[in-house]
Amino acid sequence: MNEREEQSPKEETWEKARQEVETDADGAGRGIDDGIKEAVVAMRVNGFETEQSCEGGEHDKHGQPYPWIRFGTPEPGGWED
Repeated sequence: MNEREEQSPKEETWEKARQEVETDADGAGRGIDDGIKEAVVAMRVNGFETEQSCEGGEHDKHGQPYPWIRFGTPEPGGWED
């Protein structure tokens, strides 16, 4: 798509989420794994809060050989510890 073509609202939303995912990093400064980025974008565009993710494989510090995404849920109103 060239600069003169306009994006649809859905495309704009997707691109904004993609840009946010590109800049996300964990506490050690590591970004989201390339092999899981599009899935994280899809989840965020559809209203799911993601907390962690990994593309899986031998390098997965959690020992999972497959891709995974951890989701967050907001605390309900009035929640007490």
